[in-house]
Amino acid sequence: VFLSGGRRKLGYDSMQELSGLFYSEKIPEDMKKHAVDRYLDFLHYLGANVGAPEFTILVGKDLQTHAASLLQAEGIDIEKPFVAVSPVALWETKLWQDEKFARLCDRIAGELNIPVIITGSAHEKPYAESIIKEVKTAKVVDLAGQTTLKDLACLYRQAAVVVTTDSGPMHLAAAA
Repeated sequence: VFLSGGRRKLGYDSMQELSGLFYSEKIPEDMKKHAVDRYLDFLHYLGANVGAPEFTILVGKDLQTHAASLLQAEGIDIEKPFVAVSPVALWETKLWQDEKFARLCDRIAGELNIPVIITGSAHEKPYAESIIKEVKTAKVVDLAGQTTLKDLACLYRQAAVVVTTDSGPMHLAAAA
């Protein structure tokens, strides 16, 4: 930022990575807001009149049918609530322990009697398998490696709740 040569150097009022030392103008960062809404705060500060962000994820009937068939193949009634869990993040500091995800899944499936699906990419399957190994109820299903991003959008749109780390699927769930 310092080397940019800009007259106005706008950033958050935090001192994360000491960046706040180099801003000429600072705005508060509200961590209770989604990242997209936080970034829109910059535009509001600069006087831009922007409305709420609108996310459109186009999914056809065939994708909705495919997502529903994934659930039905695992014995999940698509007319009833389910919870989706995406336990993986790129950075290790954003991960939660597998045992804690397993306990959460057990409580949701066992105490609330709501099925849980675990989502993730094919290379994230070991995380899902590790969680499933710790789970004590049969109502937790591993769908890691079985979905495309559009499948995930369909599943997340149908889910009663999505539990996720700070990751791409979190943003996809917020958009869906």
